[in-house]
Amino acid sequence: MDRWLGRRPVLALVSLLLAVAVWAVVISQSDPIVHRTFSAVPVVVVGGPKGATASPGTVAVVVEGPESLLETLGPAQFRVTAIDPTSHGGIAALHFGGPGGTALLTLDPTQVRIRP
Repeated sequence: MDRWLGRRPVLALVSLLLAVAVWAVVISQSDPIVHRTFSAVPVVVVGGPKGATASPGTVAVVVEGPESLLETLGPAQFRVTAIDPTSHGGIAALHFGGPGGTALLTLDPTQVRIRP
């Protein structure tokens, strides 16, 4: 065992792997993944009657992502759309879009009524 660990390439590889592991732990501690709620994200009606609005007109979203990213975001950076509500009796499911690095956890409500 001593002969195996005494070889320089093996020690270099072990040192590199240990350094990468320590680096990964430090990075995850310095910018952890957190959850954040954004209230009053506007709902945009797409493909509905001209001038149609959603009721309610805003929704709350809970997203997760790196703390440093979520600190810089506001409701305007997210897009919630109600698509083609006319084929479902005026009720439309919502679709979410957000900046890269974020993931949707919850959307409240999940559907809206479209008002002409």
